Amino acid sequence: MKVESSLAEWKEFLAAHPETHLLQTGEWGELKSAFGWEAARVIVGDCGAQILFRKLPLGFTLGYMPKGPVFSDQCSVISEQFWAEVDEVCRARRA
Repeated sequence: MKVESSLAEWKEFLAAHPETHLLQTGEWGELKSAFGWEAARVIVGDCGAQILFRKLPLGFTLGYMPKGPVFSDQCSVISEQFWAEVDEVCRARRA
């Protein structure tokens, strides 16, 4: 199980999920970083998500998971553990 992932690990994960939406690709996250967003990538088992974060005024942060999460066709239910990890990543960034 991998929780937060590097760009290379995320690309490898997406290679196993060919129907991934463009907005979940690592390249999209890298492009958004040029406009003030930070990409965090979470992989738990066969579920994953790229979450984009942007700082807001007054110490708040917006977390956004465009067209995610990513999971295989065999995954009938996204695990509670996956959502717990997403929550932890978001809370760590005050989102």
